[in-house]
Amino acid sequence: ISHKELTIKELERWSKEMKEYPEISDKKGFQILQNQIIYLKGMFFLMKGDILTAFNYYLKLPFGKVKLKLLISFLLPLKIIKLLKT
Repeated sequence: ISHKELTIKELERWSKEMKEYPEISDKKGFQILQNQIIYLKGMFFLMKGDILTAFNYYLKLPFGKVKLKLLISFLLPLKIIKLLKT
């Protein structure tokens, strides 16, 4: 399991636990975190070469900066994305 995969799993686990607390889950920042998790999953699958799964995560994102970043990542060749991510 890679570092990125562990990070995503930890963020998912934490956000799942925090959904039980409305004082946290009702905040705008919590929804931003949810979107960031979806973006990270999409990028993870894109880097692995699983474009269909990555595209499904792209569709789950609301329109905004994060969705645009993922769209640009789809359009760039994988070699360039790996250079930018490292």
